[in-house]
Amino acid sequence: MAIHILGNGPSISAFDRGDWPSSDIRVGCNFSNELFDPNYTVIVDVRAMKQFRGGAESAYHLKIPAVLTDRAYNYIADTRGGWNRIPDSIIQVIDVIPLYRDKKISNRLAGNSGHHGAMYSIENHPDQNDQVHIWGCDSFWGPDIRSHTDRIVNHSVDRGGSRVRAGVVAPWRGYWTQIFGMYRATQFFIHTSEGIRASDVHVPREWEPNVTVVV
Repeated sequence: MAIHILGNGPSISAFDRGDWPSSDIRVGCNFSNELFDPNYTVIVDVRAMKQFRGGAESAYHLKIPAVLTDRAYNYIADTRGGWNRIPDSIIQVIDVIPLYRDKKISNRLAGNSGHHGAMYSIENHPDQNDQVHIWGCDSFWGPDIRSHTDRIVNHSVDRGGSRVRAGVVAPWRGYWTQIFGMYRATQFFIHTSEGIRASDVHVPREWEPNVTVVV
């Protein structure tokens, strides 16, 4: 049994739910693909929460149970008039967790939904956390952070459809490095996309014993 962190980068196409036992834990990131049948999805940012406009027909309806950071939860509680204005049919919140932020890594950026999902699932599924498979996190090997959820949260893309953000990628890798060090008893597997070599993946050498790149 294992945990799967389902990022939203292009390489998520390598994940095939049928290849893995149904007892594995599947953790979505933000507006995860429902076809992957995530057990829950993790939402970190206010920009994502803005899609849940209470009572509006145009509101995004999340069909996956959600784990929210306190920053995401408090946006609705404090800014959008309270959770009583958000119908249960729009979003089902099953837990609220502290925002993961370390200013030694970044003064501006907290961890993303993948980081939070990894930490939350490792802590909450002790019988399945021997292995954590990381999918769809293309920032491990390049600066393009485009996601299939960009259109949902109205992220602008660069010419050619990419979202090259080198200033974002570096902290994201820093948070993963920290997580690898925090959970040394867990074996992490980073799944790449076609054409990406193991040497292209940014993994600090000191964590190589518990981090495997799957090409």
